[in-house]
Amino acid sequence: MTEDERKKVLKQARAYFQMEEFTDAFKLYSMLHEDDTNDARVNFELGMTIYEGSFNKLAAKKYLEKAERDGNREDMPELFYYMGRVYHLEHDFLFATASYSTYMAEALPPGKQGKLREKEVQAYIQQCEEGKDLMEESEDILASVETNEKNIHKYFLEDGSFVKIENLGEEVNSAFSEYGPIIMEKGETLLFTSRREASTGGLLYTDGEYFEDIYVAKKKFGIFTEVQNINNMDVFDNVIRNSEKHDATVSISSDEKELYLYKDNQIEHVNFNGENWVQPAKFSEEFSRTGSQVTSATISPDGSYMILSATRFDCIGGRDLYISENIGEDDWGELKNIGPELNTIQDEDSPFMLNDTTLYFSSNGHSSIGGYDIFVSYLRGEKWSTPENLKIPINSPYDEINYLGGHDGSYAFVASNRQGGFGAFDLYMITEGSEEETDDEMLANIGKKVASVLIIDSIVLLENGSIDSTYRAELDEKVALMQANDGITAEIYGAALPGEDKDMARKRALKAYNYMVNQGISEDRLTANYPGKDAIDGKEKTEDAGGPFVAKYEQTIHFGTNAKLVTEYSRGKLVAFLDYMKDKPDAKVYLSGHSDHVGNEKYNLELSKKRTDSVEEYLRSQGIKQDIRKEYFGESTPRFSQEEVQNDPNKLILNRRVNIVVF
Repeated sequence: MTEDERKKVLKQARAYFQMEEFTDAFKLYSMLHEDDTNDARVNFELGMTIYEGSFNKLAAKKYLEKAERDGNREDMPELFYYMGRVYHLEHDFLFATASYSTYMAEALPPGKQGKLREKEVQAYIQQCEEGKDLMEESEDILASVETNEKNIHKYFLEDGSFVKIENLGEEVNSAFSEYGPIIMEKGETLLFTSRREASTGGLLYTDGEYFEDIYVAKKKFGIFTEVQNINNMDVFDNVIRNSEKHDATVSISSDEKELYLYKDNQIEHVNFNGENWVQPAKFSEEFSRTGSQVTSATISPDGSYMILSATRFDCIGGRDLYISENIGEDDWGELKNIGPELNTIQDEDSPFMLNDTTLYFSSNGHSSIGGYDIFVSYLRGEKWSTPENLKIPINSPYDEINYLGGHDGSYAFVASNRQGGFGAFDLYMITEGSEEETDDEMLANIGKKVASVLIIDSIVLLENGSIDSTYRAELDEKVALMQANDGITAEIYGAALPGEDKDMARKRALKAYNYMVNQGISEDRLTANYPGKDAIDGKEKTEDAGGPFVAKYEQTIHFGTNAKLVTEYSRGKLVAFLDYMKDKPDAKVYLSGHSDHVGNEKYNLELSKKRTDSVEEYLRSQGIKQDIRKEYFGESTPRFSQEEVQNDPNKLILNRRVNIVVF
């Protein structure tokens, strides 16, 4: 490309950018970048275009950083603003603050525009300060994330519980925006707003997305599917229909008899009279005064008051929360600004009343770590408590809006434009649980590699070489399963203990193998495996300070993903061990903790330590007073290699273990 050609293309690319035609601008900037990857100005403007026009804003980072390395910052006054935004979104609050500060010191535009930008960037810096504090609290939570299932992120908390955030998937979410969730019919029906293609009017709004339409999704086999435009469904007695303009979901009363919608820049309500849904009606005159714009509302479960978000003459910030009291049949009192307890100089939006005293809402003020965060406040007498940030991982440096909690506390929905979605805003479901509940279910099925294969391991032999009675009972259960279902096979794994002859692995495996054959299981349904290595930690250990190891007993406790606690299931597995130790006051106990390879090495090493400490704590609580020696190996000594796990993911749990050996 000649210099004149580059100038011509650059001029057109900038014109597209100014008109916010980012797709066309991106194509031209990409041509220029391909022609010369070292042009700092093109790298900057390409990064700026990606940030403004793409859902994947972090893709701008490499271009902005190259522009900073190669170019003259005076030629790119907005560079550090955009670098700050990208660092902010990827939780790098330190670098974000440095970039924002550099921008404030060197490149603020003059006049009114500069003052507005200064106010904006100062708010970002404050968000970064809040983010630093939350990151210190949440570092382990983010490191613990499990993403084994598509569209699902599970974050494990220090107390043993977890938060699961599930993108509702392509069945619900599109390449555009989805938000405004409403749940009906005991969680079986989802109403939401979408800006997708094929909207009723088929027209694009000024923001580049289609006009809002209301959609309905029905739950099938636990998943929201069968998504349809409400115009194509026979629901609500056909009184709710999308128009060529904006039609959006707002909220629903707790008894599901009054539905609130947004239409023609106003809130409408649709009532169920006991037999039918009646035609939508404009809400209170108070809510549609000239100069006011009410965008969302929630009614208290007892119906006594409503909280709304609105832009009005008496706002403290850009958009505030207001309250209106019910003064009669479908009649509401004046809007009163809730005040500085909840409203800031920024924006508050999308309120949701979980009960008569618990309010969730979104704000980009308060202690937000970036964009809109979800906050909760409690009504104490006549005052609202200081809003509490729901923190990471529910909140992110992106926007979280339209929080909707299930009244039974079992789930919540939220809309977010966080990284990894299908479009601008996606709908997510949030659930919480306990690792003990989840692990007990998982560990109870640990013997099942797949539906038709049993895994048999941790084989316990007595000193005379016979199978321990408790372990024999476990084998009998597996034999019964195989006798009841001819399609089930079994894989038997024998292991040698530290200091033992490696032939002990073979002996253990064949003992179990022969026992099952003698119980009537045919040999072609059994496979015996006995690796010739130490299955405890992968290293030869022949002696300690007290002389040679003589292993008397072994037991393996397995753990769920990121789990640290000894579950009820595992306690049951330890009964035989505790009985064995009752008359062994001089026995020495060796514990070795292990993790799988998922996550970073430092985290996994610490996790294996916590698992081992947890086992020791439980053993001590059950009266074990003998000496206990502990070692932690993290992911360094897996029972199954990554290749083996890749071929059979069910083996991953067998790497998450604490081995107990008695000498």
